[in-house]
Amino acid sequence: MTNQEIQERIKVLSNQSAYPSVSILFPLAEAGRPTFNSPEHTLKVMIQETYQRLGAMEDERALESIKSKLSSIAKNMKFEEAGKSLGIFVSPEHEEVMSLPFQVDRNVFIGDNFQIRDLVKARNRLDEYIVLLLSEKKVLALRGAATQLSFVEIPGLPSDKGDPGVSGNALDTDEIITDQIDTSIERDSPSPDGLADQRAHPDQSSIAGVRNDEKTRYFMTRVDNALGKYLTEEGLRVVLVGVDRTLSHYKKFSKYTDKILGEVHGNYDFAPAPAIADLAWPVVQQKLQEEKNTLLNELENIGRNFYVGGIASVWRAAYEGRIRTLLVEENYQIRALAQDEGYSLLLDIPENSNGSDKVMEDAVDDLIELVMSRAGQIVFVNDGELEKHQRVAAICRY
Repeated sequence: MTNQEIQERIKVLSNQSAYPSVSILFPLAEAGRPTFNSPEHTLKVMIQETYQRLGAMEDERALESIKSKLSSIAKNMKFEEAGKSLGIFVSPEHEEVMSLPFQVDRNVFIGDNFQIRDLVKARNRLDEYIVLLLSEKKVLALRGAATQLSFVEIPGLPSDKGDPGVSGNALDTDEIITDQIDTSIERDSPSPDGLADQRAHPDQSSIAGVRNDEKTRYFMTRVDNALGKYLTEEGLRVVLVGVDRTLSHYKKFSKYTDKILGEVHGNYDFAPAPAIADLAWPVVQQKLQEEKNTLLNELENIGRNFYVGGIASVWRAAYEGRIRTLLVEENYQIRALAQDEGYSLLLDIPENSNGSDKVMEDAVDDLIELVMSRAGQIVFVNDGELEKHQRVAAICRY
């Protein structure tokens, strides 16, 4: 599954609410594992754990629905087609299996909602990105997750400046295309013989220069259109790799400069993927850390009307749909009771609590679902970084 597809499935899961909602997450081991630790065995054990925890359930029809769905999933599961982890989500009203391209912690969750916190956190850690190697002789796209890069085919992306469709028939004639040509593009310095030829035929030299400028513009525009569409659809950003002048030309024509994470300068047309990853991944890390630091600094300087801190206050803001960005420490969990039809939280839960109020074993997970359902962004930070904000805080829209 792509990054964007996972994001969409998380949104779907966050909108499901029914008891029991069973979430089974487990990483898949490497090939060559012993039989007793096979994924088939792991899934069987986790399903049995689920049945045991649901043993006291009074709604027999819902229980049988869960058992039937899990049994069918286990029987038809094709582990060889899965990614690095599996997520299984089953309720009386919903059934879904997700093949995940990242590692998750093994766990079984049962509650009124599916557990998506681990998915969101793992997806955020994945930090997927695109590397674009760009020169006139070679255009290559690689998709990365941390230091792992693999070739990706982007529809419409030319392979080089001479790719058919870049220049077009008009540029093969003597017609001069003059509309909106950026004549500020730096041209290669001519040789002494070329200088002499330019002096002898000044008009021909100008025509050649204009054609080269226009061909460059078509080339860069085609690269930008194909790359920009892919980045938008996949929810990714890009690291540009190439010599200074080529990258400068690209940015001059690009409509998607906001999706550039950074640049690696130099000619790496023939460098292997691991060498490129060693150069690109630090650029990604630096940019992501800068963005995280910017958010933390914003928390310190933001006006009171746009800030909330502490789980109870943040929950109310989320319920009202005010949260633009939620910042939460990675391992922060807290038990809470939802009151007032879900509007407020009670952290000191009475032992005899029952009725219409909802006890949440992990209120942070429910908070993440609530923020995502209202188009908010989730950012995880290291434990301790939000200590003065009671481990969770938010930047609000209003």
